[in-house]
Amino acid sequence: MIYDETNINRFYLSPYLKLDCRNGAICFLQTLTGKSFVIPGGSEKLEMLLDEMRDGKEREDLLFLLGRIFGNYDSEELLIGMLQMGVFE
Repeated sequence: MIYDETNINRFYLSPYLKLDCRNGAICFLQTLTGKSFVIPGGSEKLEMLLDEMRDGKEREDLLFLLGRIFGNYDSEELLIGMLQMGVFE
């Protein structure tokens, strides 16, 4: 990914992620740090997230998306946790 003035404000899924979906949970493993982030959700939620994140999202759009997919959680807190664990860049 090369950032420029058209995409510098967007968040993307880290290219250093390994994704796993089992037992009703989605696990994001950050391969550079070894940190993982787990959230309840099935393959349908993971596919929705992957499809929507293909072109990146600006912060407000990402918060809205997280709320739509993982409605039981505070989107702001979820985003902070995912950023700290290296899910998004």
